[in-house]
Amino acid sequence: MNISLTRKQMMSELGVKYVLVLLLYGGVYTPISIGPMSELDKEYQESVISLMGFLMAAAIIGAFELSYTRTNLDDKLQRYLAHFTKFTLYSSILLLIQIAVMAFRDDIVFGIMIMASMPISIALIAYDFWDALRALDGQYD
Repeated sequence: MNISLTRKQMMSELGVKYVLVLLLYGGVYTPISIGPMSELDKEYQESVISLMGFLMAAAIIGAFELSYTRTNLDDKLQRYLAHFTKFTLYSSILLLIQIAVMAFRDDIVFGIMIMASMPISIALIAYDFWDALRALDGQYD
């Protein structure tokens, strides 16, 4: 594949995607998600957290399965659809992590959940950048 897309352009697009993820996460998801989860009865929280675990696993599998190496990066529509799909998956993963963390009202468990969820979030973002660089270099699965 002859890629005319430059690294700088691709990294800029990824940067914009993650700025949008953070804006959506902090500006929309956070105010909406904190109240309802803290008001949910304890007996329902376990079920909600279990369901969120399944949803998060599905989203993470989707995030790793969707690869820029399988995308025609020169085709803007394909590239932007890949960005949009990863945007929705990653913002959903962050929301699910936040809801799970907010379910724990105990300060000790809350801190542990934050420490446990940060590496997952960082790894997903690092993987996305690595996958894009790999696709630009023409290294395929």
